[in-house]
Amino acid sequence: MESNSNRLLSVDNVMVIPTQTNIRLSFTSTDVIHS
Repeated sequence: MESNSNRLLSVDNVMVIPTQTNIRLSFTSTDVIHS
């Protein structure tokens, strides 16, 4: 990784996930992501 790519790894909300556990995530959005 480049030295300035650390900003791509930062998040607004930190989430701690326990190990050896099944987790289901559901994401919703109110806008369409354009690429």
